[in-house]
Amino acid sequence: MGGSQSVEIPGGGTEGYHVLRVQENSPGHRAGLEPFFDFIVSINNTRLNKDNDTLKDLLKASVEKPVKMLVYSSKTLELREATVTPSNL
Repeated sequence: MGGSQSVEIPGGGTEGYHVLRVQENSPGHRAGLEPFFDFIVSINNTRLNKDNDTLKDLLKASVEKPVKMLVYSSKTLELREATVTPSNL
């Protein structure tokens, strides 16, 4: 994955879904998600700051289509954009 760039979070804050594990060769693995350190903050400019099914619904609606994720790393304390293409598997 290339260098990170700072990106402003829509709505402010750094809340998001904590990435706890990433399966090898999965869409998240190919997008460079890091378990334990990464938080998915938004998908296609939709904030993920509530505990609901928004993440799952957005990914299901985008199967086999690339989506942009805004990811916060607690390791580097930076935001970066990552593109993931959800699959049916």
